[in-house]
Amino acid sequence: MTQSRISCALTFAFLCAGLFARESEGTRENSLLLNGSWEYVLGDGTENHEAASNQEAGDWKRIELPQTGLPFKDANHDTKIIWVRRTFQLKPEQAGSLAVLRWNRIANGAEAFINGRKVGENEPTGPYQVLVEPGVLQSGENQIVLIIRGAAGVRRSQSGNPMFPCGFGVGPPEVTDDIWIDFAEDAYMKWVLAIPDLKNESVKIRVTPVGFKKLDDLHITAQVAHWIPATEGVDIKPGRIWTSNDVKARLRPDPDPLGGEHFTVEVQMPGFQKWDFERQPLYKARVKLSKDGKTLDETTFRFGMREIGVKDGNYILNGKNLWLRGSNLVFEWNWGDTITGKEIDYLVTEAREMSMNSFRTHTQPPNRKCSDVCDEYGTMILAEFPVLYNYQDYKFTPAEYAIWHRNVLTDSAGWMARLWNHPSAIMWVLSNESQGDNKWEETVFQDFVNGLDPTRPTMRTGTTGTKENLDVHTCGNITDTIEGEFLANMSHWVKEMGNRTLTNSEYMNYFGHPNTQWAGIDDQIANDIAVAQIGAEHTEAMRRARIDAILPYMYAGWTRTRLAARVRQRGTGSAVWKSQYASPLSAAWHSSLSPVLASLDLFDPDYLTGQEVSTDLYLINDSWHDASVHIDLLLTKENPEWIPEAECFERPVARWSHDFKINADSVEKTSVQWQLPKEQGNYWLTARLTGVEGRPVLSQRFVRAVDAPKPPEGLLDKTFVILGSDENSDMFFKSMCFKTAAINDLEKLDPKTYIVVAWNAEKLTPAEKTDSKRLCEFAENGGKVVVLAAPSWNWPELCDVKIEGNQRFSRVFINPDFSGKLVGIDPNWLIRWNGLPGTVAYGKLKGKAMEDAKILLWAKEQTTAVMASVPITSGKGRIVFSQLDFQDRVNVSGENYDPAAAKVLLHLLEGEL
Repeated sequence: MTQSRISCALTFAFLCAGLFARESEGTRENSLLLNGSWEYVLGDGTENHEAASNQEAGDWKRIELPQTGLPFKDANHDTKIIWVRRTFQLKPEQAGSLAVLRWNRIANGAEAFINGRKVGENEPTGPYQVLVEPGVLQSGENQIVLIIRGAAGVRRSQSGNPMFPCGFGVGPPEVTDDIWIDFAEDAYMKWVLAIPDLKNESVKIRVTPVGFKKLDDLHITAQVAHWIPATEGVDIKPGRIWTSNDVKARLRPDPDPLGGEHFTVEVQMPGFQKWDFERQPLYKARVKLSKDGKTLDETTFRFGMREIGVKDGNYILNGKNLWLRGSNLVFEWNWGDTITGKEIDYLVTEAREMSMNSFRTHTQPPNRKCSDVCDEYGTMILAEFPVLYNYQDYKFTPAEYAIWHRNVLTDSAGWMARLWNHPSAIMWVLSNESQGDNKWEETVFQDFVNGLDPTRPTMRTGTTGTKENLDVHTCGNITDTIEGEFLANMSHWVKEMGNRTLTNSEYMNYFGHPNTQWAGIDDQIANDIAVAQIGAEHTEAMRRARIDAILPYMYAGWTRTRLAARVRQRGTGSAVWKSQYASPLSAAWHSSLSPVLASLDLFDPDYLTGQEVSTDLYLINDSWHDASVHIDLLLTKENPEWIPEAECFERPVARWSHDFKINADSVEKTSVQWQLPKEQGNYWLTARLTGVEGRPVLSQRFVRAVDAPKPPEGLLDKTFVILGSDENSDMFFKSMCFKTAAINDLEKLDPKTYIVVAWNAEKLTPAEKTDSKRLCEFAENGGKVVVLAAPSWNWPELCDVKIEGNQRFSRVFINPDFSGKLVGIDPNWLIRWNGLPGTVAYGKLKGKAMEDAKILLWAKEQTTAVMASVPITSGKGRIVFSQLDFQDRVNVSGENYDPAAAKVLLHLLEGEL
């Protein structure tokens, strides 16, 4: 065998050996892993257990570190500190080496002692490394002691807040990842970053040496080869090996752990393959730091060849526009057995069933296993640092801010250096919902992150975003009681983005709305189906607006893996809803987040029977491939419930079919025509797209065919007395051929002849209000008085009602106790009226008169009255107060005309309420 072939074989053997290395984030052969059996005892910090001679006291218990769901059992919120200890053996050459103590994650940080001497301290939770001073380690047995702070032991500000970033807050003390010591000779590569250069077919590997003494004439070399999955074995023929030239470097000791001089070695990689979400070729790099032919330090790590950035307001991956469609992970890897051992199911299989290609890891970057899976299967990660505010003001003093800022930078550097060679980690999310520290976050913090890692963009700082991105959070879109408000407001934040990417990394948050808010009944599945419909409509609207990243929150509620974990924990429940979807929302995301989608821009639900309608249809292709698709526009009586193979599609009321070619990375608007049935009723219109790989995808909307409103014969003989009239009232009553009169023109109000309508209470004239006595007498004698929606009511002489007018509702429901009073009203007519934002009612009826009122219609929950029969001030008659928003929707020539609203109003005027 020739020398070159021997060298190649040895190199390949080394790279294959790396397949079985402890980690892919950077590993060394000369390293001692300290995972395994430790001992611990609780304390308050006065025990001085750092010295072996002071460790006899205390009830030391055994524990395996890192923990796998098993906590320090006797720790609680009042725990100040936990002492943990173990011994380890060193060879003489290790004891005399340059040593670096490292750990990947210890909640609330730790203070480290070896052989009784303090060697380092990290206050934040994230990855940490520290050079061990010479003379601390010894040949043979050594002891390491860690002080891990509990919630009662962390440093806090004067205002009581922790002085380091900790996500959702200080939790129990825990060690959830590796602890180890690396060994080197005189110089150690503390940071090694791969910087792909696709244009020049090379990877630039940036190295930052550290050590205790000044060194010159250092040399850096690197080799790169294909990474071979361990499951494929090691008997595969070696791929091509690329080797760098020698690059000179030096070491200048820097007391700042965040400092250090960078040196770059370049490896030419002709014929390399790009990493993206479709293909995931990975490479192993071996980097060596040497002096005078002697190896000082050597590390291997895995990386992918990809470039991501921002250009012209878009994310660009390897020169192509990138559209991020995903969700949020909330450190599920720490949730016991929720995904442990099932990472591929959770992060890949189920995500792709929901058309998700990415996740934001709120409020902590992912662990190694999840990152590795994402690297190997193409799921992209927006890794968020634990700098969480949720719009709180921590009230730090200037001195405290200095500590906080330093801890933020230290923690961020630790996370970056650990994860930056994972190609799936495409972005750093700097903070979450902060507002009081804008200047520092938008300058010092972002500049530090961009400078330390120039390979990926950043997202979120302060209230105005980063240089590359504007991110919005519309968390309450399904808690808001008016489902079209999101659509109405979207144009405002679209205008703010400028030439940056625009993202929505939180919506669909669950804040505990009652099931009845959307479903009208206390039924979880009915609520979930309604929420799925609203979420899909909001998502499609963002797709049509070409929002760069769309990340509904939160994924753990929609996966079979998570639901199955609940079944195991509680012994009840199901992990599958129907058609193999975990929940209605999981079905909705399959369609609304699909790379290729035909989206109906259709918000208004109400049309006249037999009406022909032209609706905008957006042909969206977020993929990098042209698509030829077939679209069936299907009108059905049943709700398809976002099931692609729904049975109702086999028997539609009507069908219209179209074929389109959609260019890659494009959005095209076209129009489709369809027609309402001649029969009054409730229907669903669905654009069902086929022709792309996988199950069909849907864009579905509920629509209603409503007979043209006609004046009831019983009202044609009546005269309507209109109070607070306006142009809309004049047009409506004229269109119905109703007789009208002004109250001031009438000497007597005969209940058999007149109906009084307060059209707009805010426009009542003083003269109209002087007739309180006459109106009370009219109501006492059985006369009908109807008060239509108004933000406020200021006529206590007639009725002591108050209107809480700051909330609007797009769904209103009939009180079952009085459903007989609303015969002829289809309950669906009270769900979303035409015109954004779809208001049906606004304002809650309150006040003394409501104590004896009869609630007819309610919104959100049955105590929220929006229509009621209310006693007048004298107590001998009643008035119907209706907060239904008729005024702008019953004018047939108006922009938001709604025949369903007009029919409900006619019934209100005619019915015996």
